[in-house]
Amino acid sequence: MTKEDPRHGLNRLAEVPDKRNPRGKRHPLSAILGLSVIAMMCGYRSYSAIAQWGRTAPPEFAKASGSRIRRHLVAQHSIIVSTI
Repeated sequence: MTKEDPRHGLNRLAEVPDKRNPRGKRHPLSAILGLSVIAMMCGYRSYSAIAQWGRTAPPEFAKASGSRIRRHLVAQHSIIVSTI
């Protein structure tokens, strides 16, 4: 299954309306939701555990999800608990 496939999970998550205030957005909502879903499938349940998984997620996840996370900026722009 490719990312362009309509059955791809991230495409489904991209259909969720993003009602957040545009000011201060760093990550696409689909990336945050995707990270949360995958982290929970891996057994992470609390906000802090999900955020920790996001900080250590494989670079392929950030690329596939459309996240703006860059490995050299992790300290400045990583997904934190308040994002989730």
